[in-house]
Amino acid sequence: MRSSLLCCLLVFLYSSLLASLLVSSCPKGCCCPHPGALVLCESLGLHTLPRSVPLNTAVLSVARNRLCNVDNIFRPYSGLQELSLSHNQLARFPRGLPSSLETLQLQENQITYITSGSLRHLGNLTRLDLEDNRIRSIQPGALQSLTRLRMLTLRGNRLSRLPPNLPSSLTHLDVSANCITALDMYSLVTLVASYGSILDGNGSRVYSTFAPCTEVTNNSLNNGHLSKTF
Repeated sequence: MRSSLLCCLLVFLYSSLLASLLVSSCPKGCCCPHPGALVLCESLGLHTLPRSVPLNTAVLSVARNRLCNVDNIFRPYSGLQELSLSHNQLARFPRGLPSSLETLQLQENQITYITSGSLRHLGNLTRLDLEDNRIRSIQPGALQSLTRLRMLTLRGNRLSRLPPNLPSSLTHLDVSANCITALDMYSLVTLVASYGSILDGNGSRVYSTFAPCTEVTNNSLNNGHLSKTF
């Protein structure tokens, strides 16, 4: 009898603890306009994620902190849809992000490259912002799994060429203020297919190995308007 009561008590305590983790109060210093849904922990000098962020959070911002490594920290947040890690000190693309993410903001960090496995489990992303990092390389196939991606911002990085294998779902691509100096015809076709593409500030020259006399000058790429000059 006593063992049964003890077992029931343990189950009750475990359930209570789990419930408190899911709907706990707003973390200290953070702002929670919609507790359990929207949590803003911005400009707090954080080096790690507050432990008391509710696990059922849908929108989370930890922008403008001092985060250097967030690998696997967000894995338990299986319902997280929007995450802002902008204006931190991340040196690489975070690992172990939840597959539920639809919007990911990573602008103003120190990321230098994107590997082929970085985005493998993020097929629900519709918006990815990597503006003002230090990205020099995006490995072939790194973006292929992003079949729902519509907006990709790579402005202000150090890319010398367009990312290969861009998702066909893209409607907006911003690669302005990079180091792109030449595009092959395949990249141009990809660019034209991505509505609203921007290449400003690259000094770009587009060339084709099949038609060497066809080129697109920098002026004709400004503001996303493409035209051929012969």
